[in-house]
Amino acid sequence: MSKKPFFLFLLVAFAALLLSFATVSTQVNTLTYRFIKIHQMRVHTDMLEGKAGNPWQYRVLTDIMLIKPLIQLARELSVARTEARTFIAFRFGQNVLIFIAAFYYYRKLGLPKFTSFLGISILAWMMGQAFYNSDMSFNTYFDIKSPKYFFKKDKKVTLK
Repeated sequence: MSKKPFFLFLLVAFAALLLSFATVSTQVNTLTYRFIKIHQMRVHTDMLEGKAGNPWQYRVLTDIMLIKPLIQLARELSVARTEARTFIAFRFGQNVLIFIAAFYYYRKLGLPKFTSFLGISILAWMMGQAFYNSDMSFNTYFDIKSPKYFFKKDKKVTLK
């Protein structure tokens, strides 16, 4: 990897980390730590037990394949307030991936680097506004297109 793409990736990763910190902090402050600790754990448990209600009871892959093992790992590592901290860390990781994917998607659309950075900043602001009257909804954050789509060389993307 040459220096320019590597430096750009470091810059994008740094921006994604900062924007993720801002959005997750906003979400934790909006929802409150107590809400995440009590309500989000109940939602997670209901999903795993098939009692979450339609359509949420069918969207269990994130909870089964990612959240549950991370909670178990945190318990083995003796992390205090395991569930709430795992939920928050998982959301942070999701946001980092979303911002990186969005940046490269904007670049694939042909937008300049500055505009792509502006785009992920606007996305972060919009994500900060989306927390009113909602829980963490991990499953809906992974409803974006597969990351492989953004990096295929032969795939032409146009704005129409």
